[in-house]
Amino acid sequence: AGANIGIRAASGTKLIVSNPDVIFDEGCIDALVDALGGRVALSGPRFSWDTAGRWLLPPATVLSVRSELSRSFASWSRLHAGRRARTLLFERVAFWKADSPARVAAVSGAVMAIERDAWTRVGGFDERYRLYYEEIDFMRALAGERYAVCYVPAARCHHLYDQSATSEAEHQLKFAESQA
Repeated sequence: AGANIGIRAASGTKLIVSNPDVIFDEGCIDALVDALGGRVALSGPRFSWDTAGRWLLPPATVLSVRSELSRSFASWSRLHAGRRARTLLFERVAFWKADSPARVAAVSGAVMAIERDAWTRVGGFDERYRLYYEEIDFMRALAGERYAVCYVPAARCHHLYDQSATSEAEHQLKFAESQA
């Protein structure tokens, strides 16, 4: 809801939505904005845990019935767990090695550059999400309108990660509700 309020108050056609726990490298915002245009309606940066940029965060994932069934099946099948782990590792390594913008299903919601027209077309962020996953839902809505999401590895940020929520039971409940 807060992002929607901020976007409605903003006047630009290119928007930056960011968590407060992000430190931007020089040129990051310009690279994200430059990636927008055509059918690319949203772009996101490369994130690291550390300020040196060596410990990269994994790619964002879009939960699906298939992915959740695979995760569940892996909990009781060693063979499937091994195959799933290798697949995830190869996907992550390819993501981390990327050196040019690439279309992806999702990026982290911690920082996003968004075309206002696309945001308006899909109706903004669904305010029923109380903690996490609102950006994944938004990106699914963009895909439904045939817009693309772009990962921009040259745009770099340090994410202090998980500072917007605590481990309190209330936040855990909100997370689980959003995930469902």
